[in-house]
Amino acid sequence: MNLFSSKLVKTLSLIFRVWLVALAVAVIAIILVIGVIAAVFSVLWSLLTVRKPAAFAVFNQFQQASKQVNPMGRTNCRDPGDASASEVVDVQTRDVSSVTRNYEPPTSG
Repeated sequence: MNLFSSKLVKTLSLIFRVWLVALAVAVIAIILVIGVIAAVFSVLWSLLTVRKPAAFAVFNQFQQASKQVNPMGRTNCRDPGDASASEVVDVQTRDVSSVTRNYEPPTSG
């Protein structure tokens, strides 16, 4: 009797695992089909409204932003050699050693 029950448990366990894998594959397939339907609907809607789909607009914005940044991470908005004397701002310096060490920030309220 014990041999029969162990084989039954193994068989049921195998059936359950196969069922879970099939369920996972079905869920993934449904999600992919919904994504394809949404993409087709988006393209058709953009053709009807004569506008680019949102994904293309975001991609174009990313391309434009990436063109403004050089490999060093600085923006190409302005060439540093083009700075005129009127754009340079002098900063007044001050000594901060006079700040006390037991400073408490003001309480809100």
